[in-house]
Amino acid sequence: MNIEVGKFYANDSKRIDKALITNVFLVHPNNTDTPNFQVRVSVVTLINKVPKNNFYCHMNPDHLKRMATEEVIKLFEEQWNVYFTHQ
Repeated sequence: MNIEVGKFYANDSKRIDKALITNVFLVHPNNTDTPNFQVRVSVVTLINKVPKNNFYCHMNPDHLKRMATEEVIKLFEEQWNVYFTHQ
């Protein structure tokens, strides 16, 4: 998959208790400390579609498994808005 800056991607997994974990990624332009084999992303982790945490990191693009759906993009944006409102 061709990874593009400004686009949303996601991956999914299930915990042992069958909870659905969805990581939603927004790709940012790389900066000087981003390794050549990684991309810079902001991430929101959803557990059963409930936001649990958000953070920035560098990630191997192979972890960005699919394009994010409009539903999870909305949850991502809401979570980041809450985070920045409370800073």
